[in-house]
Amino acid sequence: MENILSKAWHLPWKMNDAPHALLDILRGCNIRCEACYNNETPRFKSMEEIVSDYKKILSLRKISAIAIIGGEPLLHPQLTEIIKFLKSEGLKIELFTNGLLLDDKYCENLANAGVDLIFLHIDLGQKRADLKDKDSQEQVNALKTQKAKMIKEHGMEAAISMTLTRSHLDKLMENVNFFMESYYVNYFLITLYRDIQGLGKLRGELPEKLRGEIKTGNISDEVEMKDVLNILDKEGYLPYCYLTGSVDNKTPRWVSYVTAASYKNTELKYKMPMAVSGFEKKYLKVYKQKHGAYPFFNPQNCIVNSAQILLNGLCGGNFFRHLRFLIKSMDKYKLIKRILIQSPANLYSDGQVEHCECCPDLTVHNGKIVPVCICDNFE
Repeated sequence: MENILSKAWHLPWKMNDAPHALLDILRGCNIRCEACYNNETPRFKSMEEIVSDYKKILSLRKISAIAIIGGEPLLHPQLTEIIKFLKSEGLKIELFTNGLLLDDKYCENLANAGVDLIFLHIDLGQKRADLKDKDSQEQVNALKTQKAKMIKEHGMEAAISMTLTRSHLDKLMENVNFFMESYYVNYFLITLYRDIQGLGKLRGELPEKLRGEIKTGNISDEVEMKDVLNILDKEGYLPYCYLTGSVDNKTPRWVSYVTAASYKNTELKYKMPMAVSGFEKKYLKVYKQKHGAYPFFNPQNCIVNSAQILLNGLCGGNFFRHLRFLIKSMDKYKLIKRILIQSPANLYSDGQVEHCECCPDLTVHNGKIVPVCICDNFE
């Protein structure tokens, strides 16, 4: 695994300047997913509670993007009001949803309120009214395409997410290939399965160390990061950047892949894995100096993407390979597509909680800043 990550960039984010956080606005959902951390009594947070949680996040870090999560956020009666408030703060807005309630009217309202990116969690095994066969990958992919196309038509960007179990590890590349072939989807979030409820009750608050008791539960279906990295490596994908753990600073827990892809009439024509270069490192440094926070989300733009591909090759030693890609893709729309793999928190036998360093996905739960993947476990 060290060889696979040897050319990837260990991101310079710290706990106080990682550019991203999550705002948890409700409990309760209209479908049922395996491995969901959401196990509390359904309720909506008030606008006052949400603003308070947001200010709590700002007391710890400077962010440029925030994700709205739940439960199912589309159930919240004040969702557009929440989005408009966050947009007025100058943030890029992400929304995580299972998409069951997402129709043209709702997309129009979300776009008008200021949503930039919508993550669709449409996955195998979900019990949902718009999926006849919960075990059919073909039906799952068709539903993803339908919803993602609708999102794109309303001027927002679409992403997909999945929870990867060991029993479904053989379907990883099928999902990656679907993502790469899709003109409508720009991001793919892969969360490795963890038996979160098996961690029991946890204590503490970020940025301090978190503690728990002895881990119990079923771990037979849990997936290790090395298994996923090895599969992607064999398929020619190059890790772009990563973060390690809060305790173990050698093992990756958050790994991102970047691929340039060109499309003609929505059909994938060419793709090219990209490695980090000095250009991206310099860009992040200059951006933070100017804006006070690192960038996290940049809207897709064919001209900007072409320039990034060229500069990445020029500064990374792959100029002619990148130039050939751009020449072949001269009359095609070019996207920068990103795969993100995250390993949820774990518990060591001595009671230490291991989570991603700087925790890009922290949230506020019962007034405490904690990793979102284990937030319902905190007392």
